[in-house]
Amino acid sequence: MKKTLAVILSMLMLVLMAVPAMAAEAEVCPTEDCGAALLYMVVAPNCTEGGYTEWLCPICGYKTITDEVPASGHTYGAYEHVDGDCTHDSYDHAYCVVCGAEDKKNIATAPGHVWSAWEEKAANCTLPDHKVRTCSVCSEVEIENILGGNPWTGHSMKLVSAPETCEDAAVEVYKCSKCDFTSEKPVNAVDHVDADADGVCDVCLNEMPPEEEPHGFYAQIIKWISEIIEAFKAFLAAIKGDSIF
Repeated sequence: MKKTLAVILSMLMLVLMAVPAMAAEAEVCPTEDCGAALLYMVVAPNCTEGGYTEWLCPICGYKTITDEVPASGHTYGAYEHVDGDCTHDSYDHAYCVVCGAEDKKNIATAPGHVWSAWEEKAANCTLPDHKVRTCSVCSEVEIENILGGNPWTGHSMKLVSAPETCEDAAVEVYKCSKCDFTSEKPVNAVDHVDADADGVCDVCLNEMPPEEEPHGFYAQIIKWISEIIEAFKAFLAAIKGDSIF
């Protein structure tokens, strides 16, 4: 029994010694008179390229590839339909859930526009004499200038809306008298103007606001000085016999 057990243990030791020897042999450069340890890099497969293990000897440059596996191929999700138009194809497409690559199928080529006959137009605010045609399918409009035609005229802008009072910070609205173009101009609040002293603002045509009474220390001093001046005027008038009483 003891002899049998000894034989088994001996065989097991031989196997354990052989495994690292085999591994070491696989990782050593096979080039004659080299025997350096090989460096390796494992490249994983992806959807379009296979995987492998690449071995390289840092001494003599020996190189080999092992453990090659094929590419996995794309794994597409659900297909969705994309509508086309006159200039864009219609198709069904899906994306790979692994790498995001797109796949298209059932592609229908864009048919192109279906144009109406050219219609000539006179010059306007922004265009010279020109001609226009329209696609009957998608309503796309194509415009071409007429060589030698009249030039564009430019807008004729008129004020159509303004702030109701000078104290409003708002906008003035202008509209072209020849087309529907409008524009806005910011307006800052300003003081009222009453040049003719009729109590109505010459700018916004609203009644002039009442003047505020002066207040504060300096305003009170000015008021006192004004009262003293008026009293002195009355005193002088009384001396001259032109009493105001």
